[in-house]
Amino acid sequence: MTYRPITAALSLAALSLAGISLAGCGAAAPASHIASSGSHPGIQIPGLGAPAGPATPAGPADASLAGLHACSLVPAATVAQVLGQLARSCYGPQNGAGTLAFYDLSVPGSPNNTEATLSVTIVERSGFDASQSFAQGVGESGAAKVQSVPALGDAAFSITDSGGPDYQLWAAKGGRALEVDIDSTAAPDEQRARQFMTDALSSL
Repeated sequence: MTYRPITAALSLAALSLAGISLAGCGAAAPASHIASSGSHPGIQIPGLGAPAGPATPAGPADASLAGLHACSLVPAATVAQVLGQLARSCYGPQNGAGTLAFYDLSVPGSPNNTEATLSVTIVERSGFDASQSFAQGVGESGAAKVQSVPALGDAAFSITDSGGPDYQLWAAKGGRALEVDIDSTAAPDEQRARQFMTDALSSL
């Protein structure tokens, strides 16, 4: 996976806010996710400075993430329908039983049929709120395209970085939230990410 600093920063923030440790993973995770970030609230990523813009009003109180497994949010049959054929089974820390999961897939029509990776991260609502505040500053700076996404969970936004390329979709539901990321900005892949998010939210 290839990320530009802005979208990588938010992915790393999601991991930090979810309290994920990649030590002892059952399978190696993409290197762009293996790092540490500043602590919440007010995410600050080394080299990027403090988030710009006013803080986003806080949402509902955080709900426990206990018992939630990112690889199990979407049934295998639905994953196959939405993402197509996978290069390998869903994987991540704790052998896929944690709050971070990766799906390796092929992107039809891409150069040399290169493999793309879709990741999903489960975070508490405060993680979503902090990331939304940070993304607001990103959008205002022009570093990436940040948009609100209607009719998805309780609140949702997307970040499109065509230079990566990278597309992130964040959505909250009650005291929990999800981040779905795919290293592509092709319209069909953004639609894949949105459909995957819709299905995953139903299990959150």
